[in-house]
Amino acid sequence: MSKPQYLVIPAAGYGIRMKPVRDDLPKEMLPVGDKPSILYCLEEAVSAGINQVVIIINHKKEILRLYLENLDFAKSLYPGTVEELKRVNDKCSLHFLYQKNPWGEADALGLAEDIVVDKALAIMYPDNFYFPGPGVLSQMSKIFSQKGFDIIALSEVNKVNSYAFGNSGKVDLSRIDNDLFSITKFYDKGSGHFVPRWSNELRACGISIMGPHLFNYIKRTRPKDLQGEFTDGPVRSLILKERTILGLKLRGNIYDTGFPLGYEFCCNQIQTFIA
Repeated sequence: MSKPQYLVIPAAGYGIRMKPVRDDLPKEMLPVGDKPSILYCLEEAVSAGINQVVIIINHKKEILRLYLENLDFAKSLYPGTVEELKRVNDKCSLHFLYQKNPWGEADALGLAEDIVVDKALAIMYPDNFYFPGPGVLSQMSKIFSQKGFDIIALSEVNKVNSYAFGNSGKVDLSRIDNDLFSITKFYDKGSGHFVPRWSNELRACGISIMGPHLFNYIKRTRPKDLQGEFTDGPVRSLILKERTILGLKLRGNIYDTGFPLGYEFCCNQIQTFIA
């Protein structure tokens, strides 16, 4: 199967958990090192040779679009990122879509179907931060094109860093070869932080490459009377019943910057590395 031609970034969530950290910026615009996390996603696209990026936002998060499209505004917030933004805009076409209601990430991903159509797509949740990067999508694209199966990034969680990950991404795995696994079960998201079942447990992240069949699975699992959040959990579970989903242990680290403890842990690790 050919490598993905699109990167879809669901960024329409309200990020309520991150409000205590900073109330004036959405979590995708919070600094990690010297630039906002959303920019790292775009750098991943460029590094992997992806030139079409779909970003799903809501009308209260226009600052994301303004930052990515208006260099004068970008300079006022993150002056050191202007040259990188120019490079990204030269390499990628950005498409912005708007999620009207807070109906969760699966609903947001479904909005991209009219743009992606029948092509493979990479997905990056912008609060899943890969370091040192870029490189995660390049690693995954290579396996995807070789094997032809959907693939999800896996990262190690241990007793030292488990407090810095939300309680999601728990999976059962069957090893195929070295760092490549077949996912055999997805577990439901829970409250609190991730509690490893054993030392260096591998956790599924919000970074994946999927075939265009994803959109059909979203339609099949979407509740008829959608009231709350429509998450990607039911979608992934149904795909797993009918198809193979691979997991790739990454050469690098994934940080969960979607809640305060994870964001603080990530920033401290990056600062230590820079120093």
